[in-house]
Amino acid sequence: MLWRADLEHSAQDLPRAAMLLGVLEALERDHSPPEPIFEGTRRSRLQEELASGLGADLFHEALSRSRALSREEAINLVVGD
Repeated sequence: MLWRADLEHSAQDLPRAAMLLGVLEALERDHSPPEPIFEGTRRSRLQEELASGLGADLFHEALSRSRALSREEAINLVVGD
């Protein structure tokens, strides 16, 4: 998921990249141990660049919207065009 968000960022689809990060966060929240397994500079860099490119408000709005997606909507976001 992080890889896909990074690809969308590279393609300048910043809202989609931010939403993919939100889906990733929702998956981690629902299916990961209490301590994050994968934290690091790649995610942090992407979050910073998206917040800067979109503006903090739009970035956080995209994260919030994507965290609330149904399973099917999240799948469509990940695999869709």
